[in-house]
Amino acid sequence: MNKFRIKKVGILAKVGLNFEKKFFLELIDFLKKEKKEVFLDINASAIIDGAKGLNRDELVNKVDLVITLGGDGTILSAAHSITNHKIVFLGINFGNVGFLTEIKEKKNVLNILESIFKGNYILDERAMLRITLYRENKKIKTFLALNDAVINQGNLARIISLKVDIDRRKVAQFRADGLVIATPTGSTAHSLSAGGPIVHPSLDALLMTPICPVTLSSRPILLPNNENIHIYIETDRKNMPHEIALTIDGQIHFPLKYGDKISIRKSSKKIYLIRLEKERYYKSLRSKIGWAG
Repeated sequence: MNKFRIKKVGILAKVGLNFEKKFFLELIDFLKKEKKEVFLDINASAIIDGAKGLNRDELVNKVDLVITLGGDGTILSAAHSITNHKIVFLGINFGNVGFLTEIKEKKNVLNILESIFKGNYILDERAMLRITLYRENKKIKTFLALNDAVINQGNLARIISLKVDIDRRKVAQFRADGLVIATPTGSTAHSLSAGGPIVHPSLDALLMTPICPVTLSSRPILLPNNENIHIYIETDRKNMPHEIALTIDGQIHFPLKYGDKISIRKSSKKIYLIRLEKERYYKSLRSKIGWAG
């Protein structure tokens, strides 16, 4: 994606940043001096007395650049709202993990933004998943995911049965605590904790990782991202207090039933992250995962 003029800037904040009012005011004042039209989400507007706030979906699809103030979760929540409008994200880390956020210290934000507005940045394109839930042959819900779609039984560690087809070809019958379908971006999230590999985000791939499978032969598998994955729920929990559920990016939780089909493929929608360095991925791995050196 080529660089473009940034005219409209949205600020999307996580809850609980009221103590950062001074920083917010300085940021907004700077953006206005740069002749940018500024929009705030509801969380950001709550920090500024009398400011008007937009809901997340409206803000994300109204602007050219979304500045997120939070951690990776703030970017993930915004990514779920993308329509066909191409939007660029710049993450300022007020969270814990920060794989996706670019700016780690707020003291340099204004100088960095000034440089970005002059065109000094790199766009990092990330693939997303399109997840569709079918029940009794009817489409129930469609989701977008930047990291992953996880099928499991929540807090209860109990085996569930899942059948997986890929492009109408039978692949596996998993008996496991659950299953993760991840993008390369999401390979460092839930999939990694389930024993999946780390996958560079530039690769055109999907990752399928069983969670604590019964058989040792059930291993993570890397798939081409032009294939369609279909997962069928073959365990009935209707008389149990703990339901099987579909979780999107660790944020959206949707209960599943016996016989449900979950179809997952690469989405036509993408997310674009502003980067200041040509290759910071390995630096992030060293600092976030704790690799030596």
